[in-house]
Amino acid sequence: MKSINSVLAKTNSKALPIGSGATPTKGKVSGDLDMIVDLGQLKQHFDMPDAKDADIRKKLRQVFDLAGFKTAQTGTSVHVEVPMTDNTHQVDIMVVADGEAASKIHTHNIPQGSKFKGANKMIALATLAKNKGMKFSSYRGIVNRETNELITNDLDKIAKTLVSPNATGKDIGSVESIVSALGKEKGDALLADLRSDPNWKEID
Repeated sequence: MKSINSVLAKTNSKALPIGSGATPTKGKVSGDLDMIVDLGQLKQHFDMPDAKDADIRKKLRQVFDLAGFKTAQTGTSVHVEVPMTDNTHQVDIMVVADGEAASKIHTHNIPQGSKFKGANKMIALATLAKNKGMKFSSYRGIVNRETNELITNDLDKIAKTLVSPNATGKDIGSVESIVSALGKEKGDALLADLRSDPNWKEID
């Protein structure tokens, strides 16, 4: 994180850790580190307010290239190889709008020994949104299914909209917390629905 943000400081922006990097578990090793940086901050720094998102990501990649890092670019991400002692580690920097809000959506609170990953939590939220006639985007929040217009990216409001009026952001940190906040009947029904999907995978 220090290596990445020392370079990003030149662009007046900062990358925020997400996924397992935001809530590391002692003794558990991740294959890479995922981070998010705000697209708007980079557009402002590069003075490219009307540029395509892909062009901003390309500019960011060039910043890391010039700093001497090996890089690659796919989709929303700029990939940076960071050397540490005798090894190198991959950092995936997702460049998205409203990066701070997006990073909160991608921050999980998964109980120890859970069968579920962060990806499972995202699928659960997407299923709840679909059941209510909306769409859930892991980068944007809840959006209108017809127009793609943003409804909310506030974590507490997402929880209240998808889970229950009394729910807060803490209730959507994991599959377990979502199921618990829904109550036994609705929670069990959601799990059954998710497990009927052939693409749903749990940790053995």
